Amino acid sequence: MCKMSKKRKIIPYNPKLKELARQLRNNSTKAEVILWLKLKGEQMYGYDFHRQKPIDNYILELVVHYERNSREKRQLK
Repeated sequence: MCKMSKKRKIIPYNPKLKELARQLRNNSTKAEVILWLKLKGEQMYGYDFHRQKPIDNYILELVVHYERNSREKRQLK
């Protein structure tokens, strides 16, 4: 079995987009606010949600990270 690296890979982003992404988050529609309150509030099943995330030369509307729990990590060994 392969070992998973404990160190997260750093994803490059364009620093010029950071402020624009912040503005997009701060000027959400009512529907977006409701959606994000639900997603952030529950942290569903180990998934971590991020919005308007600058990655490379783009701003992604939705980014989902999955964090393995301790039991899953043990099963991989």
